[in-house]
Amino acid sequence: RIIQEGDDTEIEALFDFFERMASSSDYRVRKLLSIGICESLAASPEVYRYASFYIKPETQAEYERLVAE
Repeated sequence: RIIQEGDDTEIEALFDFFERMASSSDYRVRKLLSIGICESLAASPEVYRYASFYIKPETQAEYERLVAE
């Protein structure tokens, strides 16, 4: 919802946070990102297209792992 209604500053802050999650050494944090965020992006191609302007490398890698499963 924030992706659809938020401003760029909020969205960039969210994706910075997601990137910190994706870079975590704790598997549980990365799994939470995969289940909580990446699954939502995979379920909505329209939202993913918009998010793709903000998604960072480690978050993108988590997304691609999820989609490949």
